[in-house]
Amino acid sequence: MIAWVTSRWHSIWHVGLTRRLFFAVACVGVATTVRIGLGRISPDSAVFAPYYSATLVAALVGGAESGTLAAALGAIAAYYLFVPEDWGLASFRLEQLVSLVLYGTSSLVIIWAAQSYRGLLQRLRATEATRELLNRELVHRIKNILANVQVLSGKVLSTKRFYAMRSMPASPRLGPPMTFSSNLIGTAPPFVKF
Repeated sequence: MIAWVTSRWHSIWHVGLTRRLFFAVACVGVATTVRIGLGRISPDSAVFAPYYSATLVAALVGGAESGTLAAALGAIAAYYLFVPEDWGLASFRLEQLVSLVLYGTSSLVIIWAAQSYRGLLQRLRATEATRELLNRELVHRIKNILANVQVLSGKVLSTKRFYAMRSMPASPRLGPPMTFSSNLIGTAPPFVKF
């Protein structure tokens, strides 16, 4: 179940603009539902509180366009659905202006941070893909080098000189004729028996 959710979450990151904007609208819808639930528990709760998280999630998943849409829709939804009656345009006070400016400024910072994170993540994935490609190329080149060494050593060891040394009669001091492994190691001293 967790693997399925994780794979679906990662698949959201690579969708078109229309789907990302739809995702922003869905985030605002969820935030509005949360705000309605909070309003039933505590009617005096902060008006814009759930819309910060909607802006963050929309900006992380959909980028700056999605985050901007979520912030704008969140402001409109909060103002028309949850703002107390004394916030009317005729009686617009300093506290209300500060609240709206804080929401707007915070939303801009959230969108900027999310966009920076997305850019960093994309660069990290590109660097990781490049590193993986270079590692595969390095492994391929090492295999080629080892294959060349194997071929060259086989050619050297299969010359007439090798066969001439191998077919030498056994000497009582040296023991049996030298074997393939002793030729790879080098000429064995007289006291070593194979």
